Amino acid sequence: MINVTVVRGKDIIKYLARITVVIILIFILARYFSRFKESKAVVQIEENRSNALISCLEETIPQAKKTKEKDEKKEEEKQNKVKSILSKELGIIDSIEKNEAKMQKLVNEDYSIVSESENVIKKEENDEINDKEAVENARKY
Repeated sequence: MINVTVVRGKDIIKYLARITVVIILIFILARYFSRFKESKAVVQIEENRSNALISCLEETIPQAKKTKEKDEKKEEEKQNKVKSILSKELGIIDSIEKNEAKMQKLVNEDYSIVSESENVIKKEENDEINDKEAVENARKY
């Protein structure tokens, strides 16, 4: 017996289209990842070059080193100012939260006192009503 397969033109076109799409995707992904690695390498190389150039300038021009040190000191002062401001603000926020907690506690206590007094008043009213009913019941008998 001989196996005979019928190959249609539409099927061949579908298979070729799928294969080309897969090949194109592989090609695009390979280029993207190769550029990504190259861009990281370029950034590192440029950082190394800039550091080398700055160190050369500092050695040849003494004033460049002084200005860099001044800039670094100014930057540190700015950071210290920001840190001090933030620490003060955090302290203020903490104190506000503590005060709010105290106020909430006092409000809850006041509410419980008010509700207790309301309960006492209702109990007294109920007692008066019960007393009146007892008097009326006693009068009936």
